[in-house]
Amino acid sequence: MKFYALDFDRTLGRTIDIAEDFMSYVGAEDVAIGGVLREQQYRIESTGGSFDMIEVLRAQMGQRVLGECIEGFLRQYRGGPYLEDGADALLGGIAATGHQLGILTYGGEDWQMIKLQVTELDSYHRIILGEKGKKGALIASWYDAERDVYQLPEELGGGTVEQVVLVDDKPLEFVGFPDTPSAHGYLYTGGVKPTVETSPQPTMGDLPSNVTVVGSLRDVVRYETLE
Repeated sequence: MKFYALDFDRTLGRTIDIAEDFMSYVGAEDVAIGGVLREQQYRIESTGGSFDMIEVLRAQMGQRVLGECIEGFLRQYRGGPYLEDGADALLGGIAATGHQLGILTYGGEDWQMIKLQVTELDSYHRIILGEKGKKGALIASWYDAERDVYQLPEELGGGTVEQVVLVDDKPLEFVGFPDTPSAHGYLYTGGVKPTVETSPQPTMGDLPSNVTVVGSLRDVVRYETLE
C-alpha cells in the first residue's frame, strides 16, 4: 500500500486564481479593504514574508463580517476551475487503485481551509504546517526502519503503509526526505508561481536522487501507473 502526500498550493490548486477571485470578491464588497489587501500582499511578499490574507481581513473587518464574506465567496465560487491540469486524474487514479492519500500543505490554517473548500478537497485527510521546508523531515519521522513501514499520523488516517510518495512544487520541501527505496518524490514545475519571489529556494540540483522532476501531474499518473 502506498500513501500519496500531495501539496496544495500550485500543485493541486491554482492558488493565484483563487486569491485573485477572493480579493475581487472582497473588493466588490468593500473597495477600501480590497485595496488594503493588495497593498499589504505586495509589501509582505516583496520582503520575503508569507501573506496571510485572512489575518489581514480579520484585523480590518472583524470576525463576524469576515465570516459572512467567506460564506458568500464559497457560495459563489465553490467548485470553480481552480484545480491544476491533471489534478483530477491524479486524485481519481489514486482512489481507483486503492492507495491512500492526504494533503500536506503549508500556510495559515483559515486561508488553507478556504482554498480546500472552494476546490472541494476539504473532505481529504490533511495536515496544515505552519512552517516551510518541513515536509521531507516530517515524512522521514514516520519511517519505522525495523519494520520497513511508515506509520501515518492520525490526521492523515493513521495505520501503516509500505511506500510514501510526495508531490510538491518546492525543492525546499524535499530537504530531509527519506533516502530509502520505499520513498519517492515528484517536484512539479507546471504550477503558476507567485509574481513576487517569497524566499530563496534550493535549486533542482539539490534534490535527493529519489525525486523526479515533472512538468505535468499527468506525468505522475503515468509514472505511478495510476491510469
